[in-house]
Amino acid sequence: MLSRHRRNRSVSAVTGIALLLVVTVVLVGITGVFFFDLAGTPSAPAQASVSFSDQQQGVLVTLDTYGDIDELRFVTDAGTVDRWEVTANDTGESRLVTFVKPGEELRVVGINDGDSFLLQSYEVQAVSVDTWAQHGFSSTNTAHHFGDGPQDAVTETWSAPATGTAVGPIDGELYVGTGETITVYDAASGDVTREFTVSPENQSRPVAYADGIILDVNTDGNVYGLNANNGSEQWNSLPIGTLITASPTVVDTTALLSNPINVNQLSITDGTSAPVGITDAETGIAASSERMFVGINNSGVHSMTSVEATNATSSWTTPLDGSPVTPATTAGGVYTGTDNGTIYHLSTTDGKPEWTVETGTSIETVPALAYQTVYIASTDTLYAIDAHTGEIQWTKAVEVGSYSPAVVDERIYFGSQDETVYAVNASTGTEDWSHSVSEPVTSSPTVVDGTVYITVGDEIIALEE
Repeated sequence: MLSRHRRNRSVSAVTGIALLLVVTVVLVGITGVFFFDLAGTPSAPAQASVSFSDQQQGVLVTLDTYGDIDELRFVTDAGTVDRWEVTANDTGESRLVTFVKPGEELRVVGINDGDSFLLQSYEVQAVSVDTWAQHGFSSTNTAHHFGDGPQDAVTETWSAPATGTAVGPIDGELYVGTGETITVYDAASGDVTREFTVSPENQSRPVAYADGIILDVNTDGNVYGLNANNGSEQWNSLPIGTLITASPTVVDTTALLSNPINVNQLSITDGTSAPVGITDAETGIAASSERMFVGINNSGVHSMTSVEATNATSSWTTPLDGSPVTPATTAGGVYTGTDNGTIYHLSTTDGKPEWTVETGTSIETVPALAYQTVYIASTDTLYAIDAHTGEIQWTKAVEVGSYSPAVVDERIYFGSQDETVYAVNASTGTEDWSHSVSEPVTSSPTVVDGTVYITVGDEIIALEE
């Protein structure tokens, strides 16, 4: 049975009525910015200005001029998608707003002493995406980008032996790490262009790519940096500890590695590494430029913890009701699920649960985040949940397994244990197409430039319209 829980707030009847009136006035003021003439509103905040830059996963908004405002609020027709409390020190700083999509109008509202002001509007633009360079697409693990995916029925254009998740295409090539081999495929034909032998063997984690380097996690507790062109070893890290828990999370020129002994940060340039000071990690890492998030198992007590990027100290730890999956994050929150069937939205600021959803069966996949929605699968169901409220928007009965979906071109792409690859509408859950395959799907999809690359049994296949 499904249930949803929000933060508890109890107020007296009088206080509740007063609070309702205040909230109503504020909401009317904020919404009204877009429906009545702004002439005559105070002029000081109008000195504030922002600029926009389209990114692969959203819009980068930069505060160019401060103008004595308390907060920037980012709004689309669907509602408020993000907030940014600002000070004069934030002038020149940027915020990536992700819960938007191409063609939408993004409105930036300034808040000053309770008054709201429409500062600027911007039409979100599509950005070409030609590579998927790490598991989860980016360090935030949202598995979402603004590129193209197949919209209608697909056919299999090629297949080749493989047993791992692909990253790429990088200069027209896909990289798959399995056992003692990293295999490189021509993305257009599936032909093997070269193979790299690695020893000790790969942990069967997806490799990651950054700045011409393939990051390969091996069973000796090392991470190897290999030249993407010829496979030659550029560096290898000192042993980071026991078996590394997940694929590397790449943030700019740094790779973050999770293992039960210590979370480490590693230079992609030369392989030097340093412990962050977080122990007992049991999941992969989701990270922004400000902080990272990782699941912890301390003698059977499970939690999610946040680590500040500036000083590598934990800013909060939140208990969970079971062992979590690797989290995903946006500016608005951290999302994860547990083997007890609970899906969590935690505040990035203090870790407090904003909402939970209880599904009754174990959560198996890393959440995918897009369009103000969390897409996550339990043992037998794919859920679409409003990222802000926790309301379930739709469900689909399907056994996805532990392989996370991808969100591209307003569709959810995923494979299942019933030997099928699916594309469903991100808003409604209705099936746009499905494609039968010969065996259960054994990887997350990589969706780039109109093609789905996915592993089925011991083969990787390419699906196109």
